[in-house]
Amino acid sequence: MASCAASASKAALSRLGTVYVSKNRSIFANLAFEEWVFHQHNLEENGDALLVWSNDPAVVVGRHQNPWLEANIPFLDANGIALARRRSGGGTVYHDRGNLNVSLLTSQKQHCRPRNLRRFAESLNRHFGVKIVPNERDDMILQPGDRKISGTAARKAHGRAYHHFTMLVDVDLPFLKKTLKSPWADRIETNATRSVPAKAVGYLGQEVVGVTVEEVQSVVLDTFRSSFEKSVVIESSQVPVDYEKLTWDNVDLREWKWNFGKTPKFTIRLKDGRCTKVEQGVIAEVDGSVEADITTRCEDCSLSPSSTSEAWPPVPLVQSASPTVHFEYLGVEERYDIDSGALKRRFLELQNQVHPDKASAVSEDKKQLFEGHSSRLNSAYKILADPVLRAEYMLNAKEDDKSAESPEFLMEMLEKGEEIEHISSDKKLEVTRTQLLEDVERLKTEMADHFSKAKTDEAAATLVRLRYYLRLLSNVNSRLGFDSK
Repeated sequence: MASCAASASKAALSRLGTVYVSKNRSIFANLAFEEWVFHQHNLEENGDALLVWSNDPAVVVGRHQNPWLEANIPFLDANGIALARRRSGGGTVYHDRGNLNVSLLTSQKQHCRPRNLRRFAESLNRHFGVKIVPNERDDMILQPGDRKISGTAARKAHGRAYHHFTMLVDVDLPFLKKTLKSPWADRIETNATRSVPAKAVGYLGQEVVGVTVEEVQSVVLDTFRSSFEKSVVIESSQVPVDYEKLTWDNVDLREWKWNFGKTPKFTIRLKDGRCTKVEQGVIAEVDGSVEADITTRCEDCSLSPSSTSEAWPPVPLVQSASPTVHFEYLGVEERYDIDSGALKRRFLELQNQVHPDKASAVSEDKKQLFEGHSSRLNSAYKILADPVLRAEYMLNAKEDDKSAESPEFLMEMLEKGEEIEHISSDKKLEVTRTQLLEDVERLKTEMADHFSKAKTDEAAATLVRLRYYLRLLSNVNSRLGFDSK
């Protein structure tokens, strides 16, 4: 690789380059955008491309890694930190808004990580008066102290390649280290790629007080654009497709089956000495049986059994927002017309199993795990118990999604709202309330029917109507002094 860095040191300016800037803070959205650029950017017409972004807190494992080995999953869940698996290889990294992510897309022929790193390091050194040196592992090392501030990974396919790297600008190092310290690392046996720990980790702000990600991004963009006669800048919001919902090679980067289920086979030794074989992220065998002790599974390794027994938890603690996860986690059938009484009883039963008070006399790791499960149970129950949140969850919809609204329906709702505003009699308001309650129940029945027949478009349209009717009902309840629910 050293020869590729030397061979192009005097390269002439290329005609055109493209810069993509993501304003999204979701790791899943940004990885999806990177995939969109990788597949859809036209290198021949638009030249090499550079993508930059920063995420909310996230831990990102390499394609062939084991998240239970590389990350502190209970800690991530307790602190609302996402875990994602990228398409490239390499080791595990921590992202947050104090970290700049850079992805450089070229043809495979022009792909050269040492050359890229040398150019960016030289520019950063000149601009900030620091000493950053790329090493033989294609990391960037901040001197003095041999502090790693950047790690590299790459992907090659279809005659093209991207080289992406992180740049730690300002980070809480103790927090970072805790996210990457697995409580099960010494008990896992696997052939999965293991991260190579750096001798020391640092960040640019240690040498340049007050430096911002925006300043570093500006230097990176200027360095890239200086290699071209002309360059264009495109923000993610300008891309005319919903790239977040696209899948590449049948991979949805948000799904549990990609982030956890793609983990290579491994064995974890439980604290009672038994060995547990795990395949595709679920327990396949525990010393010859899948009927392991429930408490051991729940407290010890946060893995899911592959059997259909009543053991719990049935899914790992950290999951992506798959529509089935909350139902599976609570052990109830995935359906819209859920039995609210049975759901509440199941919630209380499980909450009693993992209440943090039960972990007061055990290790800190187990206490964190109990707290994580308790928090997750509360979140799952809150969503499934509410008819609107439940529908939004099953549709992966958002509260502000207006795609199913029609002008006629909006006019109808405006007229209904005006009619209600002009009602002055409590008796008439009570009649209106009764009618609205019937309308809400009718819409819930319609919703259940649409979901049972997998008619998601119709369910989405009904959800819009249900939201409006519930708002009208809330208004009437408020005027009558009833509970808005």
